[in-house]
Amino acid sequence: MPPDIVPPLYARGPNFLFQLDSILKADGDRLSLSPGVSIDDIASIDELEARTSLDRGQCPALMAALTREYAFIQGPPGTGKSYLGVQLMRVLLACKDNADLGPVVVVRVLQTADVIGVTTTGLAKRISVLQHVNCKVIICEEAGEVMESHIISALLPSVEHFIQIGDHQQLRPQINNHGLSLESKQGALYQLDRSQFKRLSVGEPGRPSFPVAQLNVQRRMRPEISALIRATIYPRLIDHETTKNLPDVVGMRKNVFWLDHENVEEAPAADQHQKSRSNDWEVDMTHALVRHIVRQGVYSSSDIAVLTPYTGQLQKLRTKMRSDFEIVLSDRDEETLARDGFNEETATIEEDQTNIGNRRKPLEKKKLSEFLRIATVDNFQGEESKIIIISLVRSNKEKKVGFLKTTNRINVLLSRAQHGMYLIGNTDTYSNIKMWAQVISMLEATDSVGKAFGLCCPRHMDTVMQATEPLDFEKLSPEGGCQLSCDRRLVECGHKCLARCHSDSMHDIFKCPRPCQRLHAPCNHSCQKQSCGEDCGLCVVKLDNINLPCNHLKDSVPCYQAQDLDSIKCNVRVQNQVPGCNHTVEVPCFQDVATPFFRCPTACGINLACGHSCPGTCGKCNGKDADMNPIVKHQKCTKTCGRYFGACNHTCRNLCHDGTDCGLCFAPCEVQCSHSRCTLRCHQSCAPCVESCTWSCEHKGGCEMPCAAPCNRPPCNQRCPKTLSCGHRCPGICGEVCAEGYCHQCSSKLDARVDFLEMKLYGEIDVNEAPVIVLGCGHFFTAESVDGHLGMSEVYEIDGYGEFTGLKDVSGALAQSIPCCPDCKCPVRQFATQRYNRVINRAVIDEMSKRFLTTGRDGLRQLERRITELERNLEATRQETMQAIRHAKTYVTSGITPPKILQVNRILKERHAESQKLEDAIESFRNRVADEHQPAQKLHGATVHAARKATAAVATVDVLISNLTVADVVPALARDRRVTMGGQMVHIKTEFLILGDKFTIDEALKSTSAKSSIKIPGKAPGLLAEPFFQNCKNFIGECKVENLPKLAVEASLFYASIARSFESFCYSDKLDLAKAAIHSEMAKQLLEDAREVCKQPFQNAENLRNVVEESIRLMKKQWYEEVSVEEIKAIKAAMVSGSQGIATHSGHWYNCENGHPFAIGECGMPMEGLE
Repeated sequence: MPPDIVPPLYARGPNFLFQLDSILKADGDRLSLSPGVSIDDIASIDELEARTSLDRGQCPALMAALTREYAFIQGPPGTGKSYLGVQLMRVLLACKDNADLGPVVVVRVLQTADVIGVTTTGLAKRISVLQHVNCKVIICEEAGEVMESHIISALLPSVEHFIQIGDHQQLRPQINNHGLSLESKQGALYQLDRSQFKRLSVGEPGRPSFPVAQLNVQRRMRPEISALIRATIYPRLIDHETTKNLPDVVGMRKNVFWLDHENVEEAPAADQHQKSRSNDWEVDMTHALVRHIVRQGVYSSSDIAVLTPYTGQLQKLRTKMRSDFEIVLSDRDEETLARDGFNEETATIEEDQTNIGNRRKPLEKKKLSEFLRIATVDNFQGEESKIIIISLVRSNKEKKVGFLKTTNRINVLLSRAQHGMYLIGNTDTYSNIKMWAQVISMLEATDSVGKAFGLCCPRHMDTVMQATEPLDFEKLSPEGGCQLSCDRRLVECGHKCLARCHSDSMHDIFKCPRPCQRLHAPCNHSCQKQSCGEDCGLCVVKLDNINLPCNHLKDSVPCYQAQDLDSIKCNVRVQNQVPGCNHTVEVPCFQDVATPFFRCPTACGINLACGHSCPGTCGKCNGKDADMNPIVKHQKCTKTCGRYFGACNHTCRNLCHDGTDCGLCFAPCEVQCSHSRCTLRCHQSCAPCVESCTWSCEHKGGCEMPCAAPCNRPPCNQRCPKTLSCGHRCPGICGEVCAEGYCHQCSSKLDARVDFLEMKLYGEIDVNEAPVIVLGCGHFFTAESVDGHLGMSEVYEIDGYGEFTGLKDVSGALAQSIPCCPDCKCPVRQFATQRYNRVINRAVIDEMSKRFLTTGRDGLRQLERRITELERNLEATRQETMQAIRHAKTYVTSGITPPKILQVNRILKERHAESQKLEDAIESFRNRVADEHQPAQKLHGATVHAARKATAAVATVDVLISNLTVADVVPALARDRRVTMGGQMVHIKTEFLILGDKFTIDEALKSTSAKSSIKIPGKAPGLLAEPFFQNCKNFIGECKVENLPKLAVEASLFYASIARSFESFCYSDKLDLAKAAIHSEMAKQLLEDAREVCKQPFQNAENLRNVVEESIRLMKKQWYEEVSVEEIKAIKAAMVSGSQGIATHSGHWYNCENGHPFAIGECGMPMEGLE
C-alpha cells in the first residue's frame, strides 16, 4: 500500500487554493483546486479535462503534482511530459505571491527553463548562491536520467514542494564507469545509474513504493508503433484520436517494417575504437532508403531522423550522407565522436576509401534536402520525427546485441517515430533478447518483417517493387516513382510528361522539352524559345524602319520595344548647345543636354600649374556648390612629367606632380668609355675612369691624360689614311675608328645632309678637304660642322686656317650639358668619337660634380629631418625624466623609488641609442662625401700622376713641374666643398643637441639622492665638451676659407650655447674653472666676429644677426643665472635656415662669385641662397 503524501507546507493553510485560471481555455474563466482533493476524484478530473487543454491522463497528474509535497509524474513517450511541466509552472507562478514561494527553481537535464533554470550539476556548483534564494518549489524534469546524489543536492533547506517528472522506463542516468552500473555484474552492488525516481516509484524489499501519477494518453505515434511499447512496457497506454488519422508514408508499402538481413557487422580494428561497432551494408541501405523517401517531395529536412546505437556507425553514416545532405549532429554526439577518436580527418579518409571501393560511378553530389538529423539512441531521448530509420548494426552468429539488450534503450528507440519507423537489422541476432523477441513476433504477425522493403509508387499503386539491396532503389525508383512512364499532363502547356514516373514534386518542376506553341500578345509572333518548358518572356523578333517620335528611323528593334516607342532610345548623333557653357556637342538624339545630370564632354583645355592641359572635361571641372554658386575644380594631371633633370639628360618619368621638385633621377647611368661603364643610378656620383687615354694618331701623337680627363693633345684635321673593307680609302678623320659602311664611293648614304653650314649632301662634298666623323648614334657629318656645333673653340686655341694650335683653360665655367648629336639629340659618346673627348670629358666631370652636389644635398636634407625628429624626441622624453627628478627634489623624504629609477635609466638608454644611430648615420655620410671621394679630386690625382709619368723619363723635376698642363697641386677651391662642410655642420648640430640635453639632466640630478643610481649613458658632458669646442673652432676656420659665412655664424652660436652650459657645469662642481673661463671668452670673441660677418649679404643674415646679439647678451649673465625656455626657443626659431636644397629638376648651372655652383630654375631665380 503506497503511503499517503501530504500537501506541501505552504499549501496546508485553511483557506489556501491553487488558482487554475492561467491554464483554462476560456479567457476570464475561473477555477481553483483544493490541496486536499484526491487525485481519484472523478468529478474534478472531468471538470479539468473539460475546461483546460489537458487530456484525461494529464489531469490527475497535475492534481498529484500540486497536492503532494514530494510528487512523481511518470510520462511514457509521447504523453506530453514537457507540456504538463509548463502548465504546472503557470499554476505555481499564479499562487507565488499568496504562498510566498520565492523563485521556482526548475532543474533540467536537457534544456533550460524560464524562471531559475539550472542543470543539477550547475545547481551543485552554485549551491552557496541558491541557498540564499529561499525557494520553496523545485521541479525536476527528466528525473529518470538524474542520479540520486544529484537529486539530494537539490533538496535545499527552504524547499517545501519537490516535483519529479520523468520516466524510469526510458534511459537511465549516464555514468563514466561501466563497472558501477546496473548493466554489469559487479555494478549490482552500487547501482549508481539508478535514479531516485526509479528507486522510490518501483519500491524496494521491505519498503512500499511511492505513489506515481502516470500519463497514459500518447499523441505522438501511430497505433502500429505505439502497440510495440504498449505490449511490452506500458499496458495502460492509450492512443489519442489524432494518432489514428496520421498519413501513410509516401513511397513505402508499410508504415512500420523491419528489414531482415544476414550481412555480418564489421569487426573493430585491433588498434582503435574497440568499443565502437559498424555495419557497412546497413550504411548503404540506410543511405538508399533516405534518398528514396526524400525524393517523394513530401518530407522536409526536419521530418527524417536516422538513429543508431554506435558512434562507429554514426561516423560512417555521416560520411556516407554528407554528399547529399547537410548533416546535423547534437553537441553530445559531437563530443562522443571526438572522445572516441572520430573527427573530420577520419571522415575524409573513410569517404575516400568508400569511393575507391565503389566500382560504379558515384552519384552526383546534389543537396536533396537542406538538413538531415543523425543521432545515437542515447542522445535522442525527448526528441521525435515523422520518420525514423534505425540501423541496429549488430549481426553476428553469437547473437550479441551489445547496448540494445536493455529495455530502456529499446523503449527509446521504438518510441521516437510519428508516421513511420523502419528498422534495418538481423532478427536472428536480436531474437534472444526477450523484448526484441516480442517486438519481432508482433511485427511478423502483421507481415512487417522481411528481406526486402516494399516500395510503392503513388501513381501506379499496383506496381510491385521489392528492394533487397541498396542498388535496387536506383533501379526500381530512380526518381521517386517507378520504372513506368509518367502518364500525367503538364499543367503549364498541356503536353504529356515525357519523363519516367516520378514524384509529384519532381513532376511540378519538370520542364517540357517540346517546341513551344504559344503566341505573343498582341503581335501574335510565335514564341522564340527552344522548348515549351521555358518562360516565353518578351517577343524579341527584330523589326526594321520603326518611325520614332523624333522622326528618326531605327532598324533591328525588338518587337516588345516597338510596342512602346517612348522606351526606345534613338542613337542618331545630333548637335546640341549645352546651357550654361554654350558649347556645341554631338550627342545621341535621346540624350537631353538640358538635364542637371548632363556633363558637357568638351575638353577643358585650361593649362594647369604643371604646364599641361587639364585632362578633364567642361562638365567635370565646372560645377556648383551647395548654394548653387559656380565652382571650378580641375582634374588632376595624368600625363608624364617629362621635365629634364638638372644634372643629366634624362626626363622625369613620374606622373605630373604640379610643378613640385622632380627629386632624384633613378635611371641607369649612361657614362661609358672604352675601358668600362658605370653601373650606378644616374643621380649617384660616378667614379671617373683613371685608365690611360687611348686617343692617338700619326700626325698629332697620343693623349697623356687619364681617360676621364679633358685630353691634352689637339685634334687632327687630316683624312684617315686607312682602307675600308670595301677597298676604298676611309672617308673619316684621322685618329678615329674607321667609318665602315660610310664609304664615299660605294655607300648608299650619299643623299644624307652632312654639312649643315653650307647644307651640302654627302655626295656633294670633297672628303679630302672635309673628312666626315661618325657619331655613336650612327649619324655622320663633316668634322668642321660637328666642331662648330660642339664648341671646340671653347676648349682649343684655333688659328685663322682652322688648325688647332693649343689648349684653353676649362676649369672656370661649368659645362651646361653633355654635347648631343645635331639630329637625334643623343649624347655624344666619348668612346665612339674620341676627337671630342676634351669637350665631352669636361662636361661629364661637371655632370659628376653636379650629381655629387645634388645627391649630397639630398642626404643633408634627410639628416636635417632626422635631427629635428631627435630634438623632438629628446624634448618629449626629457619632460618625463625631469618630472620624476623634480618630484624627488620637492619631497626630499620620499626620493625616487627603485621602480622609478629603473624607468628613468631605461628611458635614458633608449634616448642614447637613438642619438647613437643618428651619429653613426652622419659619420657614414661624411665618409661618403669626404674630399678624397669627390669626382674632381679623384680625377685631379690621376691627372697629376699621368703627367708625371709621361715626362719622368726625359726631364728633370724642375722642367717637369714647369711644363705640366695641369697644376700639380690640389685646387684652392673645390667645387663640391659645400657638401663636405654641410656634413660637418650636421655633425656639430647633433653634438650640440646631445650635449645640451646631457648638461640639463646632469644639472637636475645634482640635487637628488638618486644621482648615484641614475647613470647618463655615454661619456659625461664635461668630457664631451672639449672635443666639441675644438670641432667648432676648426669648422669656423674652414668656413672662412671656403666663403661660407652662414655656416660659420651658426657654428659660433652653437659654441657659445655649449660654453654657457659648460660654465654652469664647472662652477656648480668647482672643477675646471680656468677652462670654463677660456671657453667663455672664446665664445664672446666668436660672437663678435659673427656679428661682423652678418653684415655681409647672405641667406637669413638679418635673423642670424639678431640671434648673435641675443647670445652676446646672454653671455654677459652670471653662471648661476638661468637661461629661460623662451630665450632658447627664440634663438632656435631665428636659426631656422629655410630652403637649402639644390634643384633636381630642369635649370641652368652657374658659379657664384665665391666659386660655388648654383642652379637657375625655370622661374629664372637662383634655387639657393649664399651660405
